[in-house]
Amino acid sequence: MDIGAFGNILLIIFLTSYTDFILGLLVSKNKREGVKERNGRLDKLRTKKVKTLEEQKEFINLKYPKSNFKFRWGMIPGVLLKMGRFVFIYFVYNLILNYFEIRVPLGIAILILVVAPMFINYFLKKVGLNKDSPLDLI
Repeated sequence: MDIGAFGNILLIIFLTSYTDFILGLLVSKNKREGVKERNGRLDKLRTKKVKTLEEQKEFINLKYPKSNFKFRWGMIPGVLLKMGRFVFIYFVYNLILNYFEIRVPLGIAILILVVAPMFINYFLKKVGLNKDSPLDLI
């Protein structure tokens, strides 16, 4: 495996994760509305200069939600479906890059991994569906 393949793999994994996130938003109206509602409330709390203790707790709970995880056998098909979707999208991107014989150098792939999330979040923020991340600089 040559060094160009590592750049391709990094780029494909990045594209796969964002494609899966965006497809999830396009398909599920409930997820789309939940993300918009959560982002709207977070933005409202961010604009307040002085927050009460309750508002600080609400902000932390919205930004870092706690989950009461309890294993159930019924979750296995959902996990397998998500893994299958991730693998399918990965192979589609891999076929596209191999078909057009695109070799992305590792340095360019790392540069794309740093810059692209900022632009993707910028465009998603325009419709209120951005991922809340530290790379949300624009």
